[in-house]
Amino acid sequence: MQAGQVILGTVYVRFERPPTESNMRLLRASVGQAATALQRIRLAERVQKSQAVEEADKLKTALLHAVSHDLRTPLTIIKTSVSNLSTLADYLTESQRQEMLTAIEQQTDHLNELVGDLLDMSRLQAGQMVIQADWYALADVAGDVAARMWERIKQERLQLDFDDALPLVHYDLGLMRQALFNVVDNVVRYEPADKLVILQGEVHEAEIWLKVINHGPNIPTAEKERIMEPFYHHADGHVGLGLAISKGVVEVHGGRLWVENTPGGGATFILALPLPKEKLPDVDSRG
Repeated sequence: MQAGQVILGTVYVRFERPPTESNMRLLRASVGQAATALQRIRLAERVQKSQAVEEADKLKTALLHAVSHDLRTPLTIIKTSVSNLSTLADYLTESQRQEMLTAIEQQTDHLNELVGDLLDMSRLQAGQMVIQADWYALADVAGDVAARMWERIKQERLQLDFDDALPLVHYDLGLMRQALFNVVDNVVRYEPADKLVILQGEVHEAEIWLKVINHGPNIPTAEKERIMEPFYHHADGHVGLGLAISKGVVEVHGGRLWVENTPGGGATFILALPLPKEKLPDVDSRG
């Protein structure tokens, strides 16, 4: 089998009787078609590799761009605070020292989250996100996120609304916890002080929806897709990775993530996961 100057392989054929000219023409035509098909496969693989290299270059450029601002800012704050504590220790009040130590701790946590987001984004882009799924209720991951949010802000900002009759869903609890937390962390910033972000579970045909309902400002239609793109630049100058990671994690589970307007004002993010096709035990009888 030959395509141009490249020999792609050989074909061995055994006839029960001497082949006729017609047999040989058919054989040569078949081998030629097979060679052409293999050549197309080789070309397609080269194109895919080329596209992968191009995407890797884009990712590298975006990572460097993110490092130039989002990673440098907390490092600068940490370095300045440490320097002040070292050189001005005798002139600082106890409250000033505590304020600087708190700033160092907060910025270190922020830096750790940024590095984690960059690593997660890299794994998603490379298709190396490993799923270790089991059967859970949506309330499981929502409860975990609510507890984590309480630990972070020490305020009651979430309201959970899940029917006990909702079916179990097959997902990686750790990854979905991070995906949901990224969304919740984003919307809590824009939630009015007199209202609560609602986490709600609903069944819609072949999907189960986990809705994160915010009552703040609406998101412009043109921005609804862009805010979930990797390295989207927000108005405050920061590079957004959390929502992009959430979208990638949900899609790895065979689901989808999008945002709609909340009736009366606000943004509702919907994490939709596929429902199981087979009948599963109720939540109360699980395990």
